[in-house]
Amino acid sequence: FPDMTALIGENDSYAFELWNTLNRLNPDAAAKITFCGFGNLTAVQQVHPFPTFDQHPYEIGVRAVELFLQWQKDGIFRHELIPGSLKNTHLIRKAPRH
Repeated sequence: FPDMTALIGENDSYAFELWNTLNRLNPDAAAKITFCGFGNLTAVQQVHPFPTFDQHPYEIGVRAVELFLQWQKDGIFRHELIPGSLKNTHLIRKAPRH
């Protein structure tokens, strides 16, 4: 995979493990790849910051309870999209041009 420019983990911890493993095996390759995760986990971001998608779990939980209570009142099923946010975008590396 010599042309790989990014690896995306299912969460920040997994993205960190991907980076840590590749960094031990081939630091030059690890330096050329943008590692991304999900969750914006503070403990991981303090060790090795990388782009991450913050899903705002507290806000999702609050809204889920509100929607559930509305459903109990009126029987109308609703769903909403709760926007997330991409953090540390300045750490995304540009792919080299061929």
